[in-house]
Amino acid sequence: MAIISVILNGHLVCLVRNTRSGHNEVPPPPPPPPPTPVELLATLVAGQRMLNEAMQTMAQQNRGGHHARQGGEANQHSNFKDFQDTKLPLFKEAVEPLEADEWLNTLE
Repeated sequence: MAIISVILNGHLVCLVRNTRSGHNEVPPPPPPPPPTPVELLATLVAGQRMLNEAMQTMAQQNRGGHHARQGGEANQHSNFKDFQDTKLPLFKEAVEPLEADEWLNTLE
């Protein structure tokens, strides 16, 4: 296979020649030109605007109590005393990493 590149009217044109069969193949068209700085900036501004709108929507939903938590809604009336009353096992030390991992699994 042989590739011949030529600049024609300011565009790079490539001709691929299959040397086995002797037939010429037309390559795919060249990629579009890169965006201008103005186009790039407009795309970035539009993306930023969409992110801002999404964040405002999430903030409104959180204020309105419409957000879902994993595992259901948290108890609104629990406090630190309730947490202490769960009597979670304390971690003192571990010789093996798996001992610490087991302790973490009991907390979950």
